[in-house]
Amino acid sequence: MAPPCSDPARAAFAAFSGAAARHFRGRAAWEVWNEPNVPRYWMGAPDALCYVALARDAAAAIRREDPSREPETAAQAEYLVRALAVNRSGGIPLTIWYCWQEPVLPWNSFDLLDVHGRAKAAYQALQSLRAR
Repeated sequence: MAPPCSDPARAAFAAFSGAAARHFRGRAAWEVWNEPNVPRYWMGAPDALCYVALARDAAAAIRREDPSREPETAAQAEYLVRALAVNRSGGIPLTIWYCWQEPVLPWNSFDLLDVHGRAKAAYQALQSLRAR
């Protein structure tokens, strides 16, 4: 399944996300897409701008229907170290970086950052946080 990138497809995905959040209110956590930095989940090359719009719209719909839940960004594959960048307030770093190291979402777009970390990447990320 390719991510919905057109305006109508993105609106439909956001409506679905909101309906799911309403149905499972208080009983589910929400991750918007899975590993958007992996080509096979995009039926071609990953598209950061498409994902930003998709994630923004879906997260807004989820928050509207279930304010008690914290939407997560999609899990990033193997890029935990690159996913960590210090935000403007000096708090927990939540800016997402794709494998080409382009920042694509503001640090406060989501409440949680989900990363599929592997042992080496997790260790490197921990060292990066300790250094800050």
